[in-house]
Amino acid sequence: MSMLTQLIAALLCVLAASGVGAAGNAPIVDLIAQPAQRADQKPAEVAEIAKAFRAAGGALGWSFAEQGPEHLVATIVVRGKHSAVVDIQLRRGEYDLKYRNSVNLRFKEVDADDSGQPLVAMPHQPSLGSGKTVRTIHSSYHRWVSNLTKGVASELLR
Repeated sequence: MSMLTQLIAALLCVLAASGVGAAGNAPIVDLIAQPAQRADQKPAEVAEIAKAFRAAGGALGWSFAEQGPEHLVATIVVRGKHSAVVDIQLRRGEYDLKYRNSVNLRFKEVDADDSGQPLVAMPHQPSLGSGKTVRTIHSSYHRWVSNLTKGVASELLR
């Protein structure tokens, strides 16, 4: 193998090991007190918000289970191997959407600094964390949740 070929092979190994080029993990942000307004700018009722979630989410591949009059559990399964589940608490004029669990989305709970940012762990070194942790997940989760919440807002404006 030529020196250039060896150099390129080594560089590709380093990039693959570092995750460059692959979608990374990002901190999970639960959505609390998200506004839910109708087209007339009045707060949406709980039933209207639930209907908007079912309509928007159904079009995006989400399924919903009612856990009570103000509580939905939403699940998305992508390509039969990746899934995410969120809890949705509904109130007049707003909702909370919180991560519940997932499969094959690289969920991790990692050490965080005082500001809540994930610390980069160095191999063979003890944690220097503040005792705080942050939950991280594949960036696709954030895209799916964002598409769902944008769809809900659009449905409520109809």
